[in-house]
Amino acid sequence: MKNHNQYHTIIALVEDKPGVLTRVASLFRRRGFNIASLAVGHSEKQGLSRMTFVVEGDEYTVDQATVLQHHTEALIYTVPIVAYGLFRYLYVLHHHEVGQDASREMFKDLHLLGTVVVWLLSVVLILGWNG
Repeated sequence: MKNHNQYHTIIALVEDKPGVLTRVASLFRRRGFNIASLAVGHSEKQGLSRMTFVVEGDEYTVDQATVLQHHTEALIYTVPIVAYGLFRYLYVLHHHEVGQDASREMFKDLHLLGTVVVWLLSVVLILGWNG
């Protein structure tokens, strides 16, 4: 029986300090995750580096890696907000006369803007509560 694992990309912003790469890679290693690829580079924000992991495994493996990264399982509660935002975006695209620049219409739609605000607040509250 063959193993049909998929590859998933996880991107994290980490403090640009000595030893962070070792600690994060060790965290994945201790949990038994197979890191297929790891790249570290500068980010847009000073003092932060961007770490890009390619993890081999199924969706459960990737879910556990995200839980480890953010120290909470509660981010799953933001999925309905994201789903509503995606459906609202599709609704605006298909039911409004959107020309070449769809982003202008997106900023005019109060439902979509409200969804973004609610999602941001919920993520900040969840991560702040657990951090």
